[in-house]
Amino acid sequence: MKKLPIIVLISLAFIVGIGANIFINSSEEPQITETEIKSAMDLPFMIENGGKVSLNDIEFKEVLIINFWASWCEPCKKEIPELNSFNASLDKDNNTRLIGVAIDDMDEVTSFMKEIPISYSNLTDEKNGFLLSRHFGNDKGVLPFTVVVDKNYQIRHKFYGEITEKDLLNVVK
Repeated sequence: MKKLPIIVLISLAFIVGIGANIFINSSEEPQITETEIKSAMDLPFMIENGGKVSLNDIEFKEVLIINFWASWCEPCKKEIPELNSFNASLDKDNNTRLIGVAIDDMDEVTSFMKEIPISYSNLTDEKNGFLLSRHFGNDKGVLPFTVVVDKNYQIRHKFYGEITEKDLLNVVK
């Protein structure tokens, strides 16, 4: 007779678990509309001096590497020294350019960069960073996420998760 309450509890827990899973998976996630896709390169971002720029404002000749990150992301913190080293190895004629896009608050990024300096240009905006990341194929919201694009913003390579200087050198050579 004691087995019946246990079976009822297990069944109830199972039903609640399925309901929670359905709720979590169907929760509202920002969607990119057709208009947002067309204007993804014009999404405004904050820069360190308080100004605003879009991806279209970034000058480069052949290859743009965009690293999406956040101050709270541990793998992001680990890869920044690698990205700084890679950035130092780039030619200075802008054939290849590396930028960061912080999916974060500007105050958090400013504070973070006092602890871990970043030697490459960095754009910041939580919502627009997420939308741009989705535009470039990061539909799971993985951070860090790095995308390599050509001068027409066509995707040449994507990295989900932490990368190294060697990973990037292999792609751009």
